[in-house]
Amino acid sequence: MLDAAATAGAVSLTKAMASAVSDALEKARGEELGSAVKALVKTDLHDAKCTETLQRCMLSMDTDDLALCVAALANRGNTSPGLAEATAALVARGPLARRVPSDRLLSLAVGATKTDVIAGILQNVAQAAATTLKDFSVADIIRLLLAIAKAKGKPLPAEAKATLFGSAAAMLGPMLHSLSTAEIIKVCLAIGNSSGTKDLMESAAAEAERRLDTMPAPQLLLLTQSLAPLGGSHASMRRIVDCWLGMLDPRREVAPAPLSADQVVKLGSILAPLLGDLSGEAVLRCLTVIGTTLYEQAVRLSLASRENAQKLFSDTQGFGRWIEHERLLSRLRDTRYLESALAAQAASEQSRDASARAAGSAADGARCAASRDELGVAKRGREPTCLGGADPAPASKRPELSLASLLRGAGSTGSSAGETSRQRSRSRKRRSRSRSGEGRYSLHNLMHGR
Repeated sequence: MLDAAATAGAVSLTKAMASAVSDALEKARGEELGSAVKALVKTDLHDAKCTETLQRCMLSMDTDDLALCVAALANRGNTSPGLAEATAALVARGPLARRVPSDRLLSLAVGATKTDVIAGILQNVAQAAATTLKDFSVADIIRLLLAIAKAKGKPLPAEAKATLFGSAAAMLGPMLHSLSTAEIIKVCLAIGNSSGTKDLMESAAAEAERRLDTMPAPQLLLLTQSLAPLGGSHASMRRIVDCWLGMLDPRREVAPAPLSADQVVKLGSILAPLLGDLSGEAVLRCLTVIGTTLYEQAVRLSLASRENAQKLFSDTQGFGRWIEHERLLSRLRDTRYLESALAAQAASEQSRDASARAAGSAADGARCAASRDELGVAKRGREPTCLGGADPAPASKRPELSLASLLRGAGSTGSSAGETSRQRSRSRKRRSRSRSGEGRYSLHNLMHGR
């Protein structure tokens, strides 16, 4: 009944029944105890009670049921000793292939990215997945690779990782043209320098190149990060660097800027190890474009990015070779300049907001006045004449009383002020969309399939 209530989304009933099951765990025994823990762990309630009770029944539970409990608790970031003991019991069961379904293997891998307590099960998961890879969808294979690559705790043994990633590369290679750009980025982020995947990485880079012209800047930033293991001498990386140099060229008029100031620092950090393999002209352009952009946007940097930028341009083997690096470092360290610039920026924004509010108030006043005038004319048109009949205004002179006219108002002042208000509203929405673009293409969202 607890399973049925949780599946049906009956929150109150689920909570009440979960509490009842939790209270009854002390008296439960054998198979009944395992079934109760399995049902309770699915509800995301009473996790402490679940991990405590799991230790009493884990040795008698079916392997798949034990894997379900471990995965569910791990995906909620559980770090308890009880989960560690349950994981050890699951590891002791040996190979998981054909004993645990593909969706459970994926859930265990994703859980390992949220807690290092279950790191010991990853080898079993990788070995089972390598032999049952055809049971996974393409999207799930990509998620599995990315999860194993980003897992916390003790790293997966090289041999087990090479076997899984090699098998996945053989399956994904012919499908690259049909994958979305986000999926290609996930594949590249996952495989990195893994053994047996170089051909897949190069094929993915070639496919991504064909999409550069339509790729949003935040997504291109993740692609650059994912393909960086190819090195600066690789043709695909050189074309991506050229794409960035054209996009960030200070002489190009682009509104809004393709990257935030913090993202430019991140891009510089990705490109820094590649500079030694780029052509001399490309290196000079990188130094100039990144340095100039950061000099102009220094006031917009977060504290962490400002510190990273200082480290970046203090490296004499990297961006510290820029001829103007001392001037940039001086600005980044000049707290008085940054404080005054921030104050000026805040004052400017307040002034714009005040102007927008004033324009909006004027527009509202004009609309209200126009509406009153129209309603007054209409009322007078309906008043009886001295002959006792109704004398409506001729159709050509009758005021328009549609909803659109009442909302729009009349007069050039109201129209102009209203248009100003609408323009400012659209501008704020564009800035909001620009900021939200960073989150949309974050590694976290890619990781969780959003």
